[in-house]
Amino acid sequence: MQFKAGALELVRKDGFKLLGLKRRFREDPEMRMVAVQQNGLVLEQLKDELGDDAAVVRAAVAQHGYALQHASERLRDDEA
Repeated sequence: MQFKAGALELVRKDGFKLLGLKRRFREDPEMRMVAVQQNGLVLEQLKDELGDDAAVVRAAVAQHGYALQHASERLRDDEA
């Protein structure tokens, strides 16, 4: 858990740092949410995995409206 705490702190400062972390951190739901809350544009890099996750997309768009472009078509249609 100590490593996760350090990784979370890193991602809280720069959401894009998530992309350079080990897979177990990149796949962690909490870590992903923190990353898009810090910088919604992280969704662009994770769109294949998270573009259809409504909670993650909402958090990303709340931080940066442009992130909506990287949501799944289904979610983009819901926003219209």
